[in-house]
Amino acid sequence: MTPFALFPPEIPTHILSFMSIAELSAFASACRSHRIWVMQLLNRRKDQALLRFVSDPIHLLNTIRSTSSVISGSFALQFIVPAADFIEWQSSDMDIYTTGAGSGDLLALFIKEGYATVTHVKHNHYSNPAIHAVTTLSKGRRSIDVVISRLNYSTFPIFYFHSTIVMNFITADSIFSAYPMLTANYRGLRNPLSIMYDRHPDVTLAALEKYKILGFSIQSHEFSWPRGDTSAAWHCCGKSYNCRGQMRNTSDQGCLRLYVEKPGTIACAETGVLIDLLNWRLGGGNCLEGGEPWPSYVY
Repeated sequence: MTPFALFPPEIPTHILSFMSIAELSAFASACRSHRIWVMQLLNRRKDQALLRFVSDPIHLLNTIRSTSSVISGSFALQFIVPAADFIEWQSSDMDIYTTGAGSGDLLALFIKEGYATVTHVKHNHYSNPAIHAVTTLSKGRRSIDVVISRLNYSTFPIFYFHSTIVMNFITADSIFSAYPMLTANYRGLRNPLSIMYDRHPDVTLAALEKYKILGFSIQSHEFSWPRGDTSAAWHCCGKSYNCRGQMRNTSDQGCLRLYVEKPGTIACAETGVLIDLLNWRLGGGNCLEGGEPWPSYVY
């Protein structure tokens, strides 16, 4: 029996709400009862968040699974930072990333939920070269963007956005963060790829300002923050997972992948968290003064 079993359920829930997703993942790995508490908390938070957009969260999760789609943006970010921090800035919009083959089922689901299509914009309107098209739907004060990837990887566009703050997503069965420790500490690195392809710098600046208002600090390099504030004290150029010169992929140890089993969904047996295997490097300015800039890429 763990100490949590001695308290009313609301006490452990309140304590866990002050943990980031990285801390919750570590706590869940300690023992079976801890994992049960964490899964219950995350499923409850996910249901409450989804119920703000749809009447049947399980149906949406099953559709997300069958279409290999993911939820990203501010909706996903609320699961990376401590829940207690996020209460004051819950989002009224949701971004779902999918492929051309999966978009039809998602749009049909949202139209059945009472959403109306507001716009459908092709890729040439966007700075992000990985986006094929975006359909925006609205119902009352809620809006949903269904973002269609240019490749057969739903997550491909996420690694072209303005900073590491938004390099997180939720699948039907898991939570993923490319920079979990930075994000949990309200830190983010600028993404040079967004600058390279930026056709609407005013939109990008507005997005960055939104996150700054929410308390995030956004820098070009990890060592721009005072030593001790983050893992900057342990920065090893070209080797630290937070170094912009480090070659990364979605299966490396710098990423967080937490499987969240959900009763009632059509989940396959856990054989590890299945995530699109993508490689990327932030690139840009070298950590070393006078060093050659690193190339930026996603593939």
